[in-house]
Amino acid sequence: MTLMPSISRSSGIEKDGDALKNTNIQEDYWTFVQSKISDYLKKYPESCPDSKLRGEARHSVLIQIRKLREGIMATKRRDRFASEVYETSLRISILFSSAVNIASTLSYLLPTYYTSQPSTHSRDSTILITLLSQLESSYPSQRDYYSYRQAFLASGCTTHDSPTVSWLASLSGAIRSCNYYKVESLTRPKVYIPLLGSWPRKSSGGAVDLDTQTMRVIISSLHNRLRDRSWSILRVGYREMTCLPKVTDTSEWLQRSLILDSSHTTVEAWFEQQSEKGNVKAKGEAEGKWVIIKPAST
Repeated sequence: MTLMPSISRSSGIEKDGDALKNTNIQEDYWTFVQSKISDYLKKYPESCPDSKLRGEARHSVLIQIRKLREGIMATKRRDRFASEVYETSLRISILFSSAVNIASTLSYLLPTYYTSQPSTHSRDSTILITLLSQLESSYPSQRDYYSYRQAFLASGCTTHDSPTVSWLASLSGAIRSCNYYKVESLTRPKVYIPLLGSWPRKSSGGAVDLDTQTMRVIISSLHNRLRDRSWSILRVGYREMTCLPKVTDTSEWLQRSLILDSSHTTVEAWFEQQSEKGNVKAKGEAEGKWVIIKPAST
């Protein structure tokens, strides 16, 4: 299975070059690919640092999924199997930060496939993941997000009053107005996980909830982008800040304004990191007091 030839590269000349045009082989190959996805997610959890081996494993999985997508496209297959492959491909492409594969996957699902099929839970969660991904990847612009949003609305795939569209409208508005305190509230797991419904997509073997993991990765990346912007505003607006080890109104405000996950990074630890980067410095012997070093003028 690992050496299954690609239709686009073999042009049917290689032995078994057209094998993935056979629907039975497609389904067998998908079982193989799912096992590879599951192996990758178990071996390289989110907390695992990047490495050459991890990058090679990602690349291998993306190639295998692409081969199967080519077979599905070549046979013009449009059934639940095809949508499962493409919807899973979208999530994996987002997890692996592969813009090319995201685009090619969405070109199949939108607009013709989803508009020709009845609504399903997987479609609803895919709409949520797609729109949130566009909001994150195009930041600070929201043009692509609104373009996809309008396409979904115009096709009847979703409505203005759906929980997904309503949540995203609140989130995009908070981002535009730089209301990072509100962004932090809206992007807590207890808020967005219910939007995924009760039947999350599992990797092979049920070990990993791909929907939740994909949402978590997108939101983490969005937080990083917004934190940089929030911090640049705070550096200009304040000369110094006090952040004591104990929880205070100020530390809680900073925690939320910087969209920090308190279970992973405290405000105090974050300021220590900024001190190492030369962005702040401790104010004498005073506990928890930091002098803000202004960014160099350009």
